[in-house]
Amino acid sequence: MDDYELGWAVGFFEGEGCIYVQRHPKGRNILVSLQLVSTDHDRLLEFQRIVRAGNIRELTVRDNCKRAWHWQVRGADDVERIITILYDGLGPRRQAKADEVLAILEHSIRRTSRLVMGGECRKGHVLSFETVMAPPSKGGRLTCKACVNERERGYRCKQ
Repeated sequence: MDDYELGWAVGFFEGEGCIYVQRHPKGRNILVSLQLVSTDHDRLLEFQRIVRAGNIRELTVRDNCKRAWHWQVRGADDVERIITILYDGLGPRRQAKADEVLAILEHSIRRTSRLVMGGECRKGHVLSFETVMAPPSKGGRLTCKACVNERERGYRCKQ
């Protein structure tokens, strides 16, 4: 990507983009994403080509409204990479939101597109770098070691 493309991408994201942080109601999980909505499908395709990430889908619109498209990236690695690329050209308000997201990513355990912040798994086990594993059978997705041990114990007891 050259400087012209980078400048265009920064301007497009600054004008139309959103840095989204959604917290789980119980405060355990945090979802971060970058989003753009536009009625110009070709501009979203160009942005997607420049940042090399994200998905585009058509939005449902009401009668008498222009068609619109939605670009989104939710993967922690892609979010972090794209924020880092665009950061210097963003305005102060978006830079503050980008700083918040980068801090969340820095102190989180990566779990597919969701981020677990020292929270708990579905069964209430505390999650940390020591209590999770990424088995190849799960495609590298993080799994709670205590839950795996409980499942294995239950399986052995049934035999």
